Amino acid sequence: MSSLRTRNVIVDGHRTSVRLEPALWDAFDEICRREHKSGRTVCSEVGRRQREGGFTSALRVYILDYFRALADEDRRRVA
Repeated sequence: MSSLRTRNVIVDGHRTSVRLEPALWDAFDEICRREHKSGRTVCSEVGRRQREGGFTSALRVYILDYFRALADEDRRRVA
């Protein structure tokens, strides 16, 4: 049994399904809260970026990049 969870999301007005691990969905929800944006808005922003591969892959990379940037900011503050 897969641990992936499927959600239907809207990307620039088009509905699509995305399957991510629960931890990534939690991270996505946290990004939305931190940025005061809806999931639809974040998905549309991700969808407009140039990318190789599909939307799900792009969303995973977006989530990773977001938290890497936060970690970099924290390291600069401490240094």
